[in-house]
Amino acid sequence: MRATFLTNVGFAAAGALTAGALWWVMPSFASTHDAPRILLACVGLAGLVYTIATGSSRAGRIALPGIWIASTAVLAVVDGPLALHGALHLGLIWIARCWFRRLSPLLALADAVVVALSAVAGLWALVMTGSVALAVWTLLLVLSVAFHVVVPRAASRPGAPFEQAYRSAEGALSRL
Repeated sequence: MRATFLTNVGFAAAGALTAGALWWVMPSFASTHDAPRILLACVGLAGLVYTIATGSSRAGRIALPGIWIASTAVLAVVDGPLALHGALHLGLIWIARCWFRRLSPLLALADAVVVALSAVAGLWALVMTGSVALAVWTLLLVLSVAFHVVVPRAASRPGAPFEQAYRSAEGALSRL
């Protein structure tokens, strides 16, 4: 599946609705201490799976979910702070975005800034509205818009179009 702006916005909307519904039913089976951690893990897993599904590389499709499972399990056993849970899941999404989009180091750094800004925007939405669904919507929407801002461009050498035209002409002449 190829990521487009509409699929990214659709994922953000589905993620926000799911997170809001999950947050609503969470008190029936999780404590107030565990509920935000479970929600962060679910959003992180969904973001990772979506990034893998829309990525172009086949390598890492098994390793990254395995790393997610192991790191989430270790963090759950250690019972780290909530900020560490959020940083871990956003960091894994960032690693997946860099891996599957084959970003250069400079574009990876720019994408890290975008991921950090999306976390700040999500926190801002949570503080201002108190709505988990709106916070997840804001986080995923900033990530989805940034998907099209930080795009690796194919570096073209000077003269490359002329070389391609020359090869096309040679191929046409050889067929005659």
